Amino acid sequence: ITQARTDLGIATTYLAADPNPGAPTQVCPTQLGGLTLTRGVYKTAQNVLITAGPLHLDAQGDPNSVFIFSIDGTLTIGAPSGAIILDNGALAKNVYWRTGGKTTVEAGRIVYGNIFAWTQVNLLAGAAVTGRLFASTDQVTLISNPVTVVAASGDAPLSNLTISAGTLTPAFASGTFSYTDSVVNSVNSVTVTPTVN
Repeated sequence: ITQARTDLGIATTYLAADPNPGAPTQVCPTQLGGLTLTRGVYKTAQNVLITAGPLHLDAQGDPNSVFIFSIDGTLTIGAPSGAIILDNGALAKNVYWRTGGKTTVEAGRIVYGNIFAWTQVNLLAGAAVTGRLFASTDQVTLISNPVTVVAASGDAPLSNLTISAGTLTPAFASGTFSYTDSVVNSVNSVTVTPTVN
C-alpha cells in the first residue's frame, strides 16, 4: 500500500504542476455546469460546482484531446442538473480531475474521467462513473454505484482479470473492456489484478 500511495502522490503532484497537453492553461470557472470546454488545463484555487447544467467536454474530433482540471478546493457534481457529457470524440480515459479537498458526486449524477482527490471521493446512491477513483489521504465511498474502469492510454492487452471479492460480470474475455464487480455491503475494498499478455 505504501507504493500505491507514493504513486498516487506522484500523479496528483503531476496534475497540479500544470502539465500542458498542447493547449493553454486557463482559469477554471467555479461553476462548470452549462459550459462547453475544449482540451486544456483548467486551474483554480476555489471550490468548483457542476450543478447548473451539464458540462460538455468537446474534443473537436480529436480522440487524443486531454482535459485536466486542477482544483485546489472541493468538487461537487450534483442537483439540479449536473453531469459531464463527452462530445466529438472525447474519451473518459483522457479526462483528469485533481482536487485538493473532497469530491462528491450526488445521487443520480453521471461522471466521466479519472478523479484524484486529496481527501475523499464520495459517490451517493445512484451516481455512476466511467473512469477511475483515487483518494490520497482518506477513502473512496461507494453506495452500490456502477464504476466502469476505462483503459488508460498505452495499456497492454490482458490475458486474465481477477478480483479479490465479489462477482465479475461478464466473465473475463479478451477484447471486453467493461466489467462490473458486485459485492456485498460488508466489503470494504476490492483488489483488481490484471494479467498482461
